[in-house]
Amino acid sequence: MAADREAPVGWVRFYAYSDSTFEYSLRLRTIFRGTYGCKDDTLILSCSDQNIGIDTVIIQESSLKFLGKQSPLFAGITINKLTH
Repeated sequence: MAADREAPVGWVRFYAYSDSTFEYSLRLRTIFRGTYGCKDDTLILSCSDQNIGIDTVIIQESSLKFLGKQSPLFAGITINKLTH
């Protein structure tokens, strides 16, 4: 699954892969990597970098809602082939 959008602080990008790993970035230079667990429409993120700023992603039809202390709020899904 891939989601992205332009944001005032840079470009928000989130990629979830079938091997339960993800990549997340607010700026092209900073890419966070980790793993996720899937429960219904929610992805629970685990990242070795504690400064990622988000910990949960909710899939809402054609967008993702990010939850956490430094959340970019929403990003539109551009490719959705995530199965669980």
